Amino acid sequence: MINIYNLSFSYEGEVVLNHLHLTIPKHSTCAIIGPSGCGKTTLLMLLAGLYKPEAGSLLINQTPLAGIRQSTGLILQDLGLLPWKTVYDNVALALVPFKLSHEQKHKKIIEVLNQLGLTKYQNKYPHQLSGGQKQRCSIARTLVREPDLLLLDEATSALDDLNKEHLQELILSLYHHKPTTLVLITHNIEEAVLLGKQIVIMDKGQIKTVLENPFFGDLKAKETLAFYEQVLQIRKLLKEEVSS
Repeated sequence: MINIYNLSFSYEGEVVLNHLHLTIPKHSTCAIIGPSGCGKTTLLMLLAGLYKPEAGSLLINQTPLAGIRQSTGLILQDLGLLPWKTVYDNVALALVPFKLSHEQKHKKIIEVLNQLGLTKYQNKYPHQLSGGQKQRCSIARTLVREPDLLLLDEATSALDDLNKEHLQELILSLYHHKPTTLVLITHNIEEAVLLGKQIVIMDKGQIKTVLENPFFGDLKAKETLAFYEQVLQIRKLLKEEVSS
C-alpha cells in the first residue's frame, strides 16, 4: 500500500525528515510515535499529499503520490468542524466533490451516522456536542468518502481517559468491520500498542526503530503483564533516542 524510499523534507531551510524508508502493507495499521518535533506530523502531511517530498519517493498502491488523493481520509487534531453547520451538514461536506444524487448522498450520510452512533445528534451543532461526539463526527465526515487510506493525527489527545478508550475501541471496531490501511500519530504508548500492527519510533527526523506488535487490537491484552512489558520496552527506546 505505502512504500517510502529515501524520503527527505525541509522547511525554511531546516531538515525535518531525513532519508526515511518505510513500508506499510495494505489493510495494515501503523502507529507512529516519538517526541514533539521529531517529524511525525510532517510525515502524515506528506502521506496526505498536502506537502511534497524534497527528495526520495512516496508511493501509494505502487503509484507515486502527486497530490491529494480522493481515497485518502485525514482526521486532524483540531477536528475542523464548521460551527455553523449541523452534524449532518458537516458530514455532507465530504461528499461535495462526488457526483452523487441527493438520495445517494443522504443514504451514505445516514449509514455512517448510524455506524458511529450519531443519528440522534444529526441536527445538533458542534457546540452542543461532547468532545467524544465531536471526534466521532469528524470521523464520520472522513469515513463517508469510503477511503482506502485513513490518516489520524493525535485523534484521541483532547479526550478524557474514558472517551479516549471508547474512541480507540471505535477505531478498532471500524477497522474490523471494513479493513483499511490505517496510519496514526500518537504520543500515547498504550494507544500505539493497542492500535498499531506496526509501531514506528521516530526521533530527529528519522525512523529509528520499527517494531512488529503482537498485541494489536487485543483489548483483553491490556489486562496482562505482557502488554505493559511492550509499553515499557517502547518507553525505554523513546528515552534512549531522546537522550542520544
